[in-house]
Amino acid sequence: MLETLDSNGLAQILAQLQQPDTNIIKQATALLKQYFKTVKALENLLILMAGHADQVIRQLATVYLRKLIVKHWMLLNTDDQIKTKMLLLERFIAEPIPVVKKNIADVIG
Repeated sequence: MLETLDSNGLAQILAQLQQPDTNIIKQATALLKQYFKTVKALENLLILMAGHADQVIRQLATVYLRKLIVKHWMLLNTDDQIKTKMLLLERFIAEPIPVVKKNIADVIG
């Protein structure tokens, strides 16, 4: 299941972290722990950071992105590294929500 997870599925799992049910949060956390071992997670977090309508999902994506980018950076080819840098800079400039903007700056740093 995790191999086929796309950005929409990841957004749903991130949304589960906001639920008041501890069991749902534990299940979502366990799924994320496994999924974040893959490079695909980095791509989907970038997609969510760049364009998800929900501010909370964008913020969560940037928080996890900051943790994963160092781990997976060297696994990206040069073109993907350049595209990632450009996307982060573009989103930093365009992001209207200050807390999300700060989290993007943390990823860039």
